[in-house]
Parts: sequence; structure tokens; C-alpha cells
Amino acid sequence: MRGFSKGGRKPMLWLIMTLLLTLAMAIPAQAAITSATVTVDNPTITVESNYFLDITADTELSVNDEVYVNLDNCYYDLSKIQLNNIEVSVNDTVYSTDSQGQLDNNTLIIPVGTSVNAGDKLRFVIKGLSNPAIVGNHYYFAYGVQINGVGWAPLNSLNIVAPKVTLTPYPADIEVNLRDKIVLSLSDAKDNPFLAPHDVNVYLSSNNMGNFYQRSADGWYCYGSSTIPQGSSSLEVFYRPEVVGEHQISVQIYEWNSNNPSQTIIKALPTGATKVLVNNDGAPYDRFWTTAGAPKKLTFTAYDQYGNPVKQTNDLRVKLTVLNAYYNEISDTGAFYTINPDGSKGSPIQEAVIQAGNDSVDVYYYDTKATDWRNQYYVAIYTQITPNCSTFIDVMVDPAVANRIDLKVLDNERYTTYGYGHTPPLYIANNEGRGWEVECEGGVQNNLLSEMIFPVQINMLDEFNNSKKLDTPLTLDLSLQSVSDDVYGSFFENINYDYWNGATVYPIDHIQINAGESSKTIYFVARGAGAATIKALAPNFGEGTFDINLIGPDHLSLQFPYENAVQPEGRVPFIVLLKDAEGHPAWADKEINVNLNGGNFYEDERDTEPVTTVTIPKGCHGVQVYLEGPENEGTISISATDAGNQYGDTGDVVVKVEEQPYFCTYLERGWNTLSTPIALDYDRKSIQDAIEKVSNILVTYKYDEVQRKWLLVYERAAGDWRIQEGIGPTDTDPKFTFEPQEAVFVKMKGDSEVHFYASKLISAPPTRQLVTGWNLVSPAISLEDEDWDSYQNAVSKEAAGGAGAAIQDYYEYGVMPAYKVLISIKDKYAQVVSPSLVSQEAWTYIPPNIGLVGDLELLLSGLIGNQTKYMEAGRGYWVYMKENGELAGFSSTPVYDYHYKEFRS
Repeated sequence: MRGFSKGGRKPMLWLIMTLLLTLAMAIPAQAAITSATVTVDNPTITVESNYFLDITADTELSVNDEVYVNLDNCYYDLSKIQLNNIEVSVNDTVYSTDSQGQLDNNTLIIPVGTSVNAGDKLRFVIKGLSNPAIVGNHYYFAYGVQINGVGWAPLNSLNIVAPKVTLTPYPADIEVNLRDKIVLSLSDAKDNPFLAPHDVNVYLSSNNMGNFYQRSADGWYCYGSSTIPQGSSSLEVFYRPEVVGEHQISVQIYEWNSNNPSQTIIKALPTGATKVLVNNDGAPYDRFWTTAGAPKKLTFTAYDQYGNPVKQTNDLRVKLTVLNAYYNEISDTGAFYTINPDGSKGSPIQEAVIQAGNDSVDVYYYDTKATDWRNQYYVAIYTQITPNCSTFIDVMVDPAVANRIDLKVLDNERYTTYGYGHTPPLYIANNEGRGWEVECEGGVQNNLLSEMIFPVQINMLDEFNNSKKLDTPLTLDLSLQSVSDDVYGSFFENINYDYWNGATVYPIDHIQINAGESSKTIYFVARGAGAATIKALAPNFGEGTFDINLIGPDHLSLQFPYENAVQPEGRVPFIVLLKDAEGHPAWADKEINVNLNGGNFYEDERDTEPVTTVTIPKGCHGVQVYLEGPENEGTISISATDAGNQYGDTGDVVVKVEEQPYFCTYLERGWNTLSTPIALDYDRKSIQDAIEKVSNILVTYKYDEVQRKWLLVYERAAGDWRIQEGIGPTDTDPKFTFEPQEAVFVKMKGDSEVHFYASKLISAPPTRQLVTGWNLVSPAISLEDEDWDSYQNAVSKEAAGGAGAAIQDYYEYGVMPAYKVLISIKDKYAQVVSPSLVSQEAWTYIPPNIGLVGDLELLLSGLIGNQTKYMEAGRGYWVYMKENGELAGFSSTPVYDYHYKEFRS
């Protein structure tokens, strides 16, 4: 077709345009697609008339359907195509999906110079018709298209239709508990895929038991809802049926007013039988409860691996075994039985048969032993189909009705076996190692009560000897029956100890077991020797009994508190103890006179007259005596014999006679300071006497405050230590001895204990002259009574765990605040320094100001412990003197021996 000129051919042009317009108006409305064809021969033609596309018929559009104009054979530029009068809903938009255009205020602009080729589609999409209110027929809509700014076409009626949702399972039938893929598809009214304008929420449901998942093989549970992403027309979800049968799956999209959900059917198929469980009201379970002595009807059902009953095509034999689940042994009380037609218990069986066509079989379970968690006893049923197909089912057996009483002596850790070589063992209270400290009417006892204690447990049992809790309270009468009246005693509900006075509770003759309890523990406190029976009686429950047998004494024994040792001329307590044949403390049923041999014995630590005979009072274990050591160190042998020749004697007991150290400390590998807090025994002042492992000493230095230099303490020969002042020691160099208030530095290549022996002579507290400048001093302090216990604890720990185990305990005794140690020079020193060594804590102490303010500060420091530093016995400290002064100590000799509670002379 040729181009046109302006003149001469208007009638022809008008005719062509009229034909085109007529053709366009004759095109019917096809679904939601409306098109017009404009054919132009010459791209340079100028359109001078108004051309418009008139759509007069009602048009149905699906949500997000496209309306487009098809421009065929159009080789000239379009300046503008405008979409007018669109009223959709709030926030809805109009846009073009064509890459050649851009959207500006609901107007599609084709830029000048852009060619639109034949067949191109300029699509105008009504997006996001998501408000349910717009779904339906609307008559107020107007739709117009302008080409080159002229011409428009009205749309009289527009019906908005929501997209369809289709559910398609792959496959439709699946084994139970496997995941089935379901595809959700969106389509418009013409069954074309519908692209979601935004993320669309879909809601899934099932009329049976099952779950929805986002993926096929993970645990992403989607809780019945999911989302179709924007721009997608489909979604995959996975459904896992949990029970066999039909599952109707439904989906709804509420934002499109989808009141009639789409549905599909999935059929869940059973798998083969893999286990047999007990069925309870239609549901499988792997534990059941029963009562001792009562047959329990059980329905054994065959299930697949997903817990669905499986009807059998052939007879299925199920092996049944009852095991003690803790010991994994076959139970001797639990068994299975057939069920007779009248419902009674039939014959015992070891296997059950699920017949063809059935999925279960009924049997009876019968047991007489109740579950006992305290003793870790319970049983389990072991069902077996094939060697590789078995299941455990726990059985909880409750006791029957309580109808009898049982008594037994408890094996309680609070008590020590009183072994008599018979069954059952007897028990006495364990006094936590305190032994015979409490006097017993002139004698001593091995426990806080001078009687024998039987902790007796009263148990309520059923007819099968199972412990049973009571429904209502029950009162029991208590009594004792002695065969020869040689055993007597009392019952107690509790044993409360009074350390010095024994039992402080009152005896009882009855006891109540409360509702909800199955037992009660009481205490029978017995005396004497012989056989007896403890009884508990209650109406309708009969009588519970327990036999006891008290064995009398057999021989004498001597027992020392720590070791068989005594100080020279000191006194130590020991016990003449009565024991049975197995070596346990026994009670005297009468007074026993005992002869003492081989030493000087006293009834009291301060008595002046020795004794050779003592008496063990009736009802007691023994008697305490004091042994006085001879003047010289060595050993002695002592013994004790029964004056009446009824009990065996002790035989000779060897006792060491040796001096005990007053103060002990410890040296560790490396540098240490060392000092004595008290004047030492004249013959035990040297390094060899004090330091146990002299060979571990590398070097020892003493500080000369006057010359302000170090002096070497040098071992010139074996047993001869001298203070070296020159290149080598000479006979004129003084021998080294430990003196109170002085200290030395010792370097050790290994650890060693240090023992200091106090002087036996009378001496006043020591003093020492300190000079201006630095002085190496030590505290001369006494070991107080309460500190001595801490010291003994340290020694005990050292013996148990090695010397190093006791280091920290040494800090608990023999300490004094620095301001107290230096109180005699309080205005003359400026500071105190504790050196940083392996066995000593580093610190610095500066005394308060001089005068009233300083005294007040010092007082407050002592009261509240503020800035208080402690000086330890056995260590050395640097003291800087502003002027000369005399340091006074606190210790003196002789000392009272707290260890053996006797005076040294």
C-alpha cells in the first residue's frame, strides 16, 4: 500500500478508515481478551480523524487478566497510549508487562522514536484484584484506550472472577506415614496459569490424622498453612497420613472469598506387621498396669512400623516372655494364660496366635510380685514375631490389699554392724568416731546410748508379700518377749541424741502408720544378753515378729586415743574395753574388776596415788584410766586381766615413751623463712633436731642487722652447723641454734617437716633488741587451746594425704595480728613486710599514726579487721625500725600439753 498526500485522496482515506472502524466494532468480545487491528501502509501517514475502539458487550475478566491492543503492520511511532477511568480498589494498580513501555500515573507511555512492530502486544494488566468485595459483576467501571491521544472505548460492564485452585496428589494412594506430594495450581477462568500478584496464603486441612510439610524429607512442619510466592502459579506441599484410610485434603484462600474449598482424596495404605503391642481402647501402648493376684485381660495387636493395625493373611504366632527388666532374667511370678469361655483364667501359655483375618488376640496376664522401684524391680513383656521382630512392653504391677505385718532390722548407714556371727546382724549407733568420751556411771560407753539400738522397720504387706500403702491410718501395739527375761528394753519413735546425756525421747508402746504410708521405722533400745522377739500387733492384720539375739562380752582390750604412746613423765588416757568374740564393744552385765600391770596407772590425770585395779560398771563398755610415762624415752609393756577370770586378758600392749613436739611447721622446695615461737629444749635447738630432712637443705642464711649483711649457716661436719663470717667456718664461729624472735632464710631442694620441742625449764617471755633499719624478726606467740585442734587436724590430714595436704591448715593456728606482735615497739617502727615465698603470703603493713588518733585507728583496726595483717608462728618478717627498740614476746615455758592434757616439768 502506498502512502497518501494531503490533497486529492481524502474520500479514499475516509473510506478505508471507516471500513477499519467497522471491522473493529464487529469483533466480538472473547472472554477477557479484546483486540483491534489497525493497518497502516505508510509509517509517515498522519492520522487526522478520531479513531476509537468501542466495546459495547459485557466483558468478563479474571483477576489479573490481561487487556491488550494488537497493533499489526504498524511502522510508525506511537507517542502515547493511555488507559483511562480505571476504578478497581484501593491500592490496586495498573501496569504494563511490555518491556517497551513505562508506567506513569496509570498511563503507559511509548517513548518517541520507539518502533512497535507488527504483532506486538501492549498489555495492560489490572493487578491485585484481591479484595473479595470486587469479585462479582460491576457496572460503574469504564475502560478506554487512546491512540495518539484521540479515541477511547467505554466498557459498560466488567465481571471480576477469582482464580481457581486445583489440588493434585502424586500419587493418590500411599503407605501410611510416608509423605505424599500435593501440587496446588492457580488458573484463571480460561484455565490458563494465574500468576500470584503478591504472596498468597493458602490454608490446608485434612479430615483425618496427618500433618503437612514443606519438603519431602525433613521436619519442616507447615502447621496447615503455606504461601504461594508472588509471580508463581503453583506450590508443592507434602502430606503424611498417620492412620490407614481415606484422607480428604482441602485448601482455601480466604482473601479471594473462597468459601467453597478445593478438595482431593488421598488413600493411606497399611504396611506389613512389624511389632505386637497391647491394645487399650483401640490405641496401642507399650506399658500397662495390673494388680498382683488379679488376671489382666490383654489384647495383643499386630501393628506396622507406623502404628497401624494389620490384619493377617496367615496365622501369626507371637512368642511371649516375662523378664525382670533390671536383671534381664525370666520372671518367676509373671505368666500368660488363655481365657476360658466363661471368662476365667485358663491354661498357661508361652505364645499367642493371631489368626488369619484378624489383627489381634486376647490373653490373660497374671503376676504376684509388685513393681518395686526402690529395689529396681519391675518386669517387661517380650513379644517376638521373628528373631528380628520383637518388642518390650513394660508391666506395672500394683500390690493387692494389705493384710499382714512384717518386721525387719534395717541395714542403715547410720548404724555400724555389731556382728555376732548370726543372721540377721545387730546394730549400734555409730558415734562418728568420737568413741568413749562419755562416761557411763563411772565407766565409758562406745556410743551415746549405753544400750543396744535396733532400728526396726514395720512393713504393711499384701498376701503376696508386696509392700502396700494404707488407705486409712493404722495403730499397732509394740511388745518384747524375752526367752529367759535376760533381755529388756524400750521402743522409741525417734532417737534424738543429746551429746552428754544420751537419748532424750520417751519410750512408746504403740505406733501409727498413716494413710498413704506402707512402713514406719521405730527404734528398740535393748540391754542384757540372750534371745528375744520384737512384736507388732494390729486388729485384722495379725502379728509381725522379729527375733534378736544379744551376745555377751568375751575378752578385755586396751585402746589409746591416737597411738600407743605417752610423754616422758606425762599422762595419757586409755580405755580398758570389754569386747565380744568378734572384737566389737560389749556391755557388762555386772561389775567387772580389772587388774592393771606393767606401768603407773591413775584414775584421774591429777591424782597423786596410783592404782592397780579398776572396775567396769554394769551396763558399760569399759573404764578410762591414765598411764604415766617413765622419766626416760623408750618402750613399756602394759596389760589388763579380769580379776574374776571370766573374760580373757589383753596380753602385753607395747607403749612408746617419747617426747612430742610442741610446734610443727613445714618447709617447701624453694626459699622459706623459719623460726621458733617459743624457747626450745636445750638439747633440741639445732637444725638437725628441728628439720626432719636435713639432706634437703641447699643453703641457710641469717641476717646481721648491726652489720647489715648476710651470714651463712654452714655445715662444717656431720652434726656441726656454724654461722660463717669469713671465707670458711672455723672452730671459733658460733654454732647455730634456733632462738625465739629470730628467723633465717632456708632454701630447700625438697620438702621437709619441722618439729620444735619446748623447753622444760621455767622461762619468761623472750625479748630482743632491734636496731634502726631493717630487722628480720619472728613472732614469739603461744599456741592457744582452740588453735591446737586446728593443728591436730593439719597433722591428721598430713598423715592421710601427704605432708603437702596440711599446708593450708597450718595457717589456722599460731597466728597473731601484726600490730599485737609489735605492740611493745608501736611508736618505733615504720612498716612490716612479709616476703613472697613458697610457704608464705606476701603483704605489707604500715602502723597507724602516733597519738590518740593513731590509738583509735589501731583499736578500730583490731575490732573490725580492717587492714589487719597476721604474723604466723614459724615464719620470719622484715620490720623497719625508725629508732632502736626492744621487742617483747608472748610465749613462755614450761607449756601445758593440750594433746595429752598434762603438765610438763
